[in-house]
Amino acid sequence: MAESRVSSRYAKSLIDLAIEQNKLEEVNRDMILFIDVCHQSQDLVKLFRNPVIDPASKLSIVKKIFSSSITPLTLLFIETVIKKNREFFITDIAGEFRKAYNLIKGILTASVTTAVTIDDKLKSEIRLFIEQQTKKQVELSASINPDIIGGLVIRMDDKLFDASIASKLAAIKKNLINPHLSN
Repeated sequence: MAESRVSSRYAKSLIDLAIEQNKLEEVNRDMILFIDVCHQSQDLVKLFRNPVIDPASKLSIVKKIFSSSITPLTLLFIETVIKKNREFFITDIAGEFRKAYNLIKGILTASVTTAVTIDDKLKSEIRLFIEQQTKKQVELSASINPDIIGGLVIRMDDKLFDASIASKLAAIKKNLINPHLSN
């Protein structure tokens, strides 16, 4: 709970500062890049969460990685987070920033899970379907999970649309085992 509060406060501060300096879009791009790099490098995440490594070393590494690819405002923000010994939360702060940005811009994040890879045309059709249903701009991510056998699972906020074969087979099994529970 405390982690969420800390992350939200720092993210809100960055959002407010970015809006004030008319840099919201640039900082958003920086946060997307930062999150992507952290997802690709668990070593970087471990660095942020390691209390033994001093803040100056962490900051030096961050500057080497990001100084040429993010705005000075974002780099200064990351530096401030590290100097205040809050780097443990930095990936969560970036995620909270993205949530706040999407809320401001009216963007809904959704994910689609399929058993096999889907092409860009089908992703676009799914995105369009969700946009028509929600009347919001949709940021869609796709993942693969062979366990769903076929069909798809769409997650958006706290909603789940499960049209997978695995869930349908589970429902059939449940009805066969306990037919009186389905009525």
